[in-house]
Amino acid sequence: MNDTMTVPDSARTPPNRALGEREEALLRLLQRVAVAANSEDDVRPVLQHTLDDVCVLTGWPIGHAYILPESDGDMLVSTGLWHMDDPEAFVAFRCITEAMPLARGVGLPGRVLASGRALWVADVTKDANFPRARAAIDIGVRAGFGFPIMVGPRVEGVMEFFSPLAIEPDDAWLDVVQQIGYVVGRVIERRRARQALEQALAGEHLARQRAEVATRSRDEVLATVSHDLQNPLHTIVLAAALAEHQVPGPPGECLRKQMGVIRRAVERMSGLIRDLLDAALIDAGRLQIEPQAVPAHELLDEAAALMRLHADERSIALVVTAEPGLPSVQGDRGRLLQVLANLLDNAVKFTPAGGIITLQAVRRAAGIEFSVADTGPGIAPALQEHLFDRFWRAGERDKAGTGLGLAIAKGIVEAHGGQIGIDSRPGAGSRFFFTVPAA
Repeated sequence: MNDTMTVPDSARTPPNRALGEREEALLRLLQRVAVAANSEDDVRPVLQHTLDDVCVLTGWPIGHAYILPESDGDMLVSTGLWHMDDPEAFVAFRCITEAMPLARGVGLPGRVLASGRALWVADVTKDANFPRARAAIDIGVRAGFGFPIMVGPRVEGVMEFFSPLAIEPDDAWLDVVQQIGYVVGRVIERRRARQALEQALAGEHLARQRAEVATRSRDEVLATVSHDLQNPLHTIVLAAALAEHQVPGPPGECLRKQMGVIRRAVERMSGLIRDLLDAALIDAGRLQIEPQAVPAHELLDEAAALMRLHADERSIALVVTAEPGLPSVQGDRGRLLQVLANLLDNAVKFTPAGGIITLQAVRRAAGIEFSVADTGPGIAPALQEHLFDRFWRAGERDKAGTGLGLAIAKGIVEAHGGQIGIDSRPGAGSRFFFTVPAA
């Protein structure tokens, strides 16, 4: 460690102080980030505000932001935005960081990108997967944590913070910063929605403009409602996460259960808002797809990882199979995972305990076919023709659904130039399948 470097008192215990002491400060932090996100169309000022506020709250001297370029969804690059208590002490670390893009899974930020979850490393100098370790040793950086900037299910950037001390992970803190990442992501989401709207309107004939104005007004209302609702929802999630940890041990078990109910309800509301926006974009022909070469087996593994716990809780076996030597698909990783997650969620919902769900990928003439087969009750032929209609539900079979999931899945697949379908017979289970082009 640099002997001339002064370690602030606040840096000796951040952020894992007693949770009750920092609850009010954390709520104020989230509110400040939300205010900045609401008032800015450019994400950079919001990133800078967040870096400064998190460093002030924790006492950690370094904060930095990465972004995922739209041209490359697997390589994080520095934004050049920093918080540094002592810039001269961290010149080497800053230079190395800004010159070193990080791939998915590489380093602290790359692992956050790959998992979509906040991550804490107690001592980066002892971490085998931290390419900047030499620079970290030279300037005395030890503990580090990072969290993803989220736009829906997609990671669009990573914010990282470092302390001069080795500090053990604080899971409650990671829950908090995960929510901050969603709030920051709203700026990117709003900017992209505006860009998509402008591109959709460009070059249209005068005869279609009146119809487009009506569609735009509807979408803007949905976008505004979504934006205005998401921030308070994330505040509720944060408050529930804090409350869950306030009463330790058995006395707090009832409180933790109630807070869990609140968090699940908020997650469902957030999902419904995203579904409504996606349905509106599909209906208007403006669903944004960012195609890239994605290994088919990675899509299978990521989708299975998302749903395996849900299947295990219901005593359902989840089997993953892939034809050997499958090429990559040409598609939007986040959107294709959204389709697979929807099909798997439906399969888990309607498969009885002891059943089997098979997630599979094979080569077809039209590209790569993904399928989700279950051993559930099956679907009558008369119902199958309506399965992909918006807001349609199969009576008693799907009381809990919104009727949007399969319609959105169909829109995403068709936006990739593929097709989606079903094979099912009553009493013989169901098999949903879709094809997307190979890379």
